[in-house]
Amino acid sequence: MELEQVDLSQYNLSKIIITKEEVYRRDLPHTYEFQLVDGILALDAAKKIVIGFHDARKDEFWVKGHFPGNPVMPGVLLVETAAQTAIVAYKEVVPEVRGKLVGFGGVDNTRFRGIVRPGDRVIIACNLSQSTTRGCKARCWGYVKDQLAFECDIFGVPVPAGTHGQSLTTLR
Repeated sequence: MELEQVDLSQYNLSKIIITKEEVYRRDLPHTYEFQLVDGILALDAAKKIVIGFHDARKDEFWVKGHFPGNPVMPGVLLVETAAQTAIVAYKEVVPEVRGKLVGFGGVDNTRFRGIVRPGDRVIIACNLSQSTTRGCKARCWGYVKDQLAFECDIFGVPVPAGTHGQSLTTLR
């Protein structure tokens, strides 16, 4: 999926438009350490773009062990943060999936270009290339201090109730 990077300069990133509490109350079921989106800074449903952020804190569970004395936010958590951010746009663009669990259907073309450390704010920009009631695809970029830290393509799929143990790929 080839989408142009989201031009962050086109958006006001100085004000939180959806707080962390609102994100998880209305869009995402994650709790505790897996509430990775600290807020939404921009949401453009017409362009299918969402910009959120995560503030990497010194008290996060991964800091002591990844890597001791040289903490680096794990890539898997960066990708999870991007996925959670993309879900906010997906549920705005496709109202029929609101109130439904959206699971990870896949991740492709992931590249890590920089390091995220405690004290850094990661700005996550996601552009949905496809969004239907069957699933969504999003190109996501993560930035620290205006530098690209990572990029990935994410696929999410609504998970019907009662599908425990069933492969997500069979639900598409």
